[in-house]
Amino acid sequence: MLCHSAWRVRQAEVVPKSWTVHLNRLSEIWGPPLYLPKKKRCRKCEAAWVEHEEKMTDVNIATELLADAFIGAYDTAIIISGDSDMTPPILAVHKHFPNKRIVVAFPPKRNSVQLANAAHAKFRIGRAKFRDSQLPNKIVLSSNTTLERPKSWA
Repeated sequence: MLCHSAWRVRQAEVVPKSWTVHLNRLSEIWGPPLYLPKKKRCRKCEAAWVEHEEKMTDVNIATELLADAFIGAYDTAIIISGDSDMTPPILAVHKHFPNKRIVVAFPPKRNSVQLANAAHAKFRIGRAKFRDSQLPNKIVLSSNTTLERPKSWA
């Protein structure tokens, strides 16, 4: 199993910097991933290493959630997250758009009581669903750019 930061870096290898997919009224929006190096040090042995920390994803999701509410782009939004930082934008949607519904889908081993309580409904996405929903090993874009899934994801 990859540690969280290594998983994020490998994810960034597969996903282009700006990729939007539209299926009828369902849209998935990827902003430019931002991974900043962060120095870490073990308090016991003083060993040092660098991890890459993901930045701005929550802000991007919150911005889209609110902007789409203002333009009437959805009646129900599904947020895939277990991060309680998503609670304030959900509460803002409730305040300004009481007829809009927010559903939270929790990834495996992720949970937030705050986030669950802010949503109209919630459900858990199991590991098997994630495994069965991976991209193909190779994708060729219309620009002839080839994206390959890391072998370790198999």
